[in-house]
Amino acid sequence: MIEFDYQIRSLNGNNTIFAHPNMRIQIVDMSNNVLGAINSGAIPHDNAWHLVSSKNLGKIDPNGNRRVKIQFLNMESNSTGNDFAIDDIYVYQIPESCAQTITRTVVIPSGQEFKGSVLSVTNVACNGYATGKATLKVENLRGGSYMVQISPSYIARTGAGYTTPINSNTFEITQLQKGNYTITFRYTPCAFRIRFRLCGNDNFTSNRAYRNRAYGNANGTSDVF
Repeated sequence: MIEFDYQIRSLNGNNTIFAHPNMRIQIVDMSNNVLGAINSGAIPHDNAWHLVSSKNLGKIDPNGNRRVKIQFLNMESNSTGNDFAIDDIYVYQIPESCAQTITRTVVIPSGQEFKGSVLSVTNVACNGYATGKATLKVENLRGGSYMVQISPSYIARTGAGYTTPINSNTFEITQLQKGNYTITFRYTPCAFRIRFRLCGNDNFTSNRAYRNRAYGNANGTSDVF
């Protein structure tokens, strides 16, 4: 598409009885076939410059022609007045952008990658309880922030790290049950996973001894405790 800008000014002062200039810009091919044209409309007699632009009036399609001619025509035929000056003419074409996908391999030097590790874990105090926790270390954020996803997750988790980004170098996860966990840290477009296991007591034991006792009832039966 061909775009344009130019400035035009009537030279008839404030004489409102004179004809107003009306400039046409048109695009023709090398055989002078008109490909498109746009009129400025009547230019007022106000001693001011007026911008005429394709941004307001529209662009002109060259219909695939590689070579064209630009013409300016005054469409007002009245010779009474109709004097004008034209300046700052720009005619240009912006190339069409074509979508494309580029694949690049980025090599991150060793030791500078987004990564993490387990600092400590606290096992579950009693089987079936959610008293476990883990403290994880995050490295090479370089001012960025990350989000955390826990799998499996037995409770809804909200707040920093879960629903909003966080930039802390350590991250503590609490209310964990016994089992295997995969923690995913996402720092777009990078991500890494940490896996760990929390243990707990499977069986309940007691070293307290109980002795059965029997009590006789008046009806000849007995209760055993």
